[in-house]
Amino acid sequence: MNSLSLVTLVSILINISFGFKTNCTSTVGEPCSVWLEPGEPAYEIFHLCLTDSDKELGVGLLKKGADLSEIEKENILIQTKVSEDAKKTFFTSLNDRPYASNRNIVIVPNDSRMGSRLNKQRRK
Repeated sequence: MNSLSLVTLVSILINISFGFKTNCTSTVGEPCSVWLEPGEPAYEIFHLCLTDSDKELGVGLLKKGADLSEIEKENILIQTKVSEDAKKTFFTSLNDRPYASNRNIVIVPNDSRMGSRLNKQRRK
């Protein structure tokens, strides 16, 4: 197996095990998103990166199987109210994915349609 295939395989396994998908690369000039599922390890890492004032807003508290309306509310709070420091800390925890203001954190439902929903968002 060549080294590129091995690196790709390891990256896929890490992404699956941490419960997030992303189209982010190490190039900060490109806009991108990290998609997290409530209750998954990556969502818990995001929760740990939040400041106390972010948590007081109710961000990072969703449980697995959360309601779509709760998820939408949290996404709005992440985009408008969550501190840049918390976002930067979270992106720092994702190897080779530095933070820039054009990078988004998006919470998605825990369901079997996540892959198709993300593929549609990536094409936009």
